[in-house]
Amino acid sequence: MAERAVVVRKTRVRFPPPAFSLKGGIEQGGVGMKFKIRKAKVFDLEKIKKVYFYAGIDEIRTQYPRMGLGDLTKTVKEYSKEIFRDFDRKLKSNNSYWIIAESDEKIVGFANAQIFKKKYGWLDRNYVLQDYRGNGIGKKFVQERMKWFRKNKVKEVKAKIFINNKASLNNIKKFGFKPSEFILEKELK
Repeated sequence: MAERAVVVRKTRVRFPPPAFSLKGGIEQGGVGMKFKIRKAKVFDLEKIKKVYFYAGIDEIRTQYPRMGLGDLTKTVKEYSKEIFRDFDRKLKSNNSYWIIAESDEKIVGFANAQIFKKKYGWLDRNYVLQDYRGNGIGKKFVQERMKWFRKNKVKEVKAKIFINNKASLNNIKKFGFKPSEFILEKELK
């Protein structure tokens, strides 16, 4: 009998590789990992902010590995103010779509999408807490937002992803997205 490896991260065990099936609105991720995707509500805001804080630090650290924790925290807090400004208005807008992933009634990820000029869409945010990654939540977030774009007759969709965020780049490429431009940056001192 062949040996099998089991990877344990805090409370999650991933074995075998994640499966993806629909069961009455509940998605099945890795072993024992079930999650539900639903539209975000105003009362979800504080929990969504917490997800953004931790997942945002991970994302920025991926792109800027030399940035210290203090600067990472400051950057995420600054971005957070802009992202969540007028959250209730954004939730009610026909041009904005916010969804969350819940596992055991805990918000473990969120994503949003926007429509501009009624013709092109933008996959804006896609954040999942570290212990819940690799279970198909990011994939489901893209599927749900693409469905929303089709329903709204959007013809073109764009996504902006940090170049060092390999997991997100690989996920989005599975949906047929291809690079169309590069943005280069240089910090001036």
